[in-house]
Amino acid sequence: MRDQSVAVGPRNAAHRKPSRWGRYVIWYALITPNVILFTIFGLVPIVATVLISLTQWNILGSPHWVGLQNYQRLIKDPEFWISLRVTVEYVVLFLVPTAALGLGQALLLSLARQAQVVFRTIYFVPVVTSVTVIAMIWGWLLIPDRTGPLNYLLGLAGIPVQGWLQSPIEALPSVTIVAIWTAVGYYMVLWLSGLQGIPQELLDAAQVDGADGWRRFWSITLPLLKPTTTFIVIVGTIGAFQAFALFYLLTGGGPLYNTTTIVYFIYQTAFPLQEMGYASSASIILVAVILSIALIQRNSIGGWSDELYP
Repeated sequence: MRDQSVAVGPRNAAHRKPSRWGRYVIWYALITPNVILFTIFGLVPIVATVLISLTQWNILGSPHWVGLQNYQRLIKDPEFWISLRVTVEYVVLFLVPTAALGLGQALLLSLARQAQVVFRTIYFVPVVTSVTVIAMIWGWLLIPDRTGPLNYLLGLAGIPVQGWLQSPIEALPSVTIVAIWTAVGYYMVLWLSGLQGIPQELLDAAQVDGADGWRRFWSITLPLLKPTTTFIVIVGTIGAFQAFALFYLLTGGGPLYNTTTIVYFIYQTAFPLQEMGYASSASIILVAVILSIALIQRNSIGGWSDELYP
């Protein structure tokens, strides 16, 4: 009787043991929709863009294979290099002030705990406001004569009229100011989430040891914000390189190509000029530039965060 039970037990256990597919069938079922959506809306467009970049195509006719001619043309195109320079300048002008202002607002909100929800909502309103409405409001504020509200206020202080969006020198900084005002609330929320993740015990211990506010910020808060810093820098850089809507609505790439970003260059090439192959090649170059910069940022900033969080 004992031998029979021993013989039956392992057979029943083997029968009850689920197969490898059975153990992971739920996982496969959950990720399958994401894989399908990524393939349709992500992978297929990327492959199509690469193939189109090797052709000459005006949307209406049939594409003609030209190989690497579009890339060779890009290297010699001064408008492309101008748009790349303008984009890099915009990234620098946008990212540093936006990250700094967002961090300052987050620090202030972390101190004002009672009114935190109210001020966080106020600061975040521009983020969820339509970019068209924002462009209309700022376009009115930046009217380049005495009737413009900002020029009128500057005139009261004895400052001459500014060209703002119509000035080749002031156009890019003006659009950048609008972009910073629009996005700083989003980065404030990111910084605030990072600040809330710092253990209060560390700050209290430093205060007991005699460290003042600045010492605690530089020695404890800022180092522990390295993961948040890495995310903000990478996401902010990618978003700035893809800037288009404000430039399209406020300046139209002018004056004298001084606000023609690389995405606006791609748009002009693809639709008004109907050179889809040439625009696709510029898109591939843009992806390569963004990916390279993101990897450099991840290795330079992210390495420090890995040491903090092994």
